[in-house]
Amino acid sequence: MQDVAAVVVAIAVIDPKSKALLDTVDPTGAKLARLNGADGQLPGPVLIDWGNTACAGCPTQTQWQTTPGLLAAQWRAAIDANAVGLPQPVISGIRVYERYVYLSPPTLLTP
Repeated sequence: MQDVAAVVVAIAVIDPKSKALLDTVDPTGAKLARLNGADGQLPGPVLIDWGNTACAGCPTQTQWQTTPGLLAAQWRAAIDANAVGLPQPVISGIRVYERYVYLSPPTLLTP
């Protein structure tokens, strides 16, 4: 852990009003499952995992490691592209958040 400076968390959420609208236009949840990859279809989830270099247009490993905010940007672009065909009001209700938790360097305790 001595080389770790921060932990980064990225999350995509949908507000309750948009989720209710989504439930009316997609009662089986197939479109939401397609978005997060829970349906198991290829070429994989629309919202990719950090470090994924296998999909078309995915960043390289070096880009993943050196570009802060890349995962949130990838997710936002995928949501805005709307490849799964969600209604625009639902898309507007999906938020992507990214937070950094910086870790302080360890201190040595001397007696």
